[in-house]
Amino acid sequence: MTIVYDDASGPETTTALGGGTTPFMAPELLSPSMFGKKRCQVSKEADAYAFGMVVLQVPLYLSMVSDRILKRVVSRC
Repeated sequence: MTIVYDDASGPETTTALGGGTTPFMAPELLSPSMFGKKRCQVSKEADAYAFGMVVLQVPLYLSMVSDRILKRVVSRC
């Protein structure tokens, strides 16, 4: 899951952090010194954290989509 970019290509990527979408990045990638590291290093654990953050977003997204569908159906009655 982790992708390392050579250059910053937008708000979701940065070389300093190793690449990624900030809200989904493991804390040790955002602030390595707080975790006793000198620099950020991508790892399976960081990937697992990112995957977990995505999984947590799925119910929220589904509820937003179902609310929109319900509003469309009700408005047509």
